[in-house]
Amino acid sequence: MPQLMTVDETARLLRIHPETLRERARQGKIPATKLGRQWRFVREQLDAWLDQGADLPASSEDWALIAIAEERMAQPGRRLRPFTEFLAELEQ
Repeated sequence: MPQLMTVDETARLLRIHPETLRERARQGKIPATKLGRQWRFVREQLDAWLDQGADLPASSEDWALIAIAEERMAQPGRRLRPFTEFLAELEQ
């Protein structure tokens, strides 16, 4: 029996934002099935899609976070810290 995954489970697996995943599913860029109002993803189809060299560009939000992190880490005296601390700092 195929393993069905939710948006949140699939987003964690692919390391992308859930909204980015929904957008890619709507565009047909990711193998997905809509059950009622919810997207579902078959793990085996995702694995095959990834094996074929799937294109997973990060969302603009993801790129913005990466750019901010790189900029801050380039500052003298900056230390590595847990990502949760970094996100909390951004929200201030």
